[in-house]
Amino acid sequence: MKRFDPVHLFFSSAGRLGRRGYAGACLVIAAFTAGFRGLAPTPLERWTGWLVYAALLFAAACVTSKRLHDLGRAGWWSFLPVGAAVAAWPVLDDPADVWWATFLTLWVALLAVHPGQRNANRFGPPP
Repeated sequence: MKRFDPVHLFFSSAGRLGRRGYAGACLVIAAFTAGFRGLAPTPLERWTGWLVYAALLFAAACVTSKRLHDLGRAGWWSFLPVGAAVAAWPVLDDPADVWWATFLTLWVALLAVHPGQRNANRFGPPP
């Protein structure tokens, strides 16, 4: 059995990631985002938010890239949901924000339920 490596999971785009791993990683990223936004006082968020949110966006791009690799697709497509997250953040006060949030939700749901390739592909063996 493989040992869990959170650094590789969240900060490396190499390899493949299955459906359950993707869904779990997305939940962890969402929880960290909500926790930081909810618990950090406004001045703290203002001074450190750019670093924390950049790290969370990078982690989301890496996790999504791995999931796309499992489907046999290039990880560069992860710019779509990460871009949607940036466009919809931080509040949904505009109809375009709602559209981006809907797109992001559907994208994550699709990647969480679509089965990956059964055999090894150019990105490695199945997870």
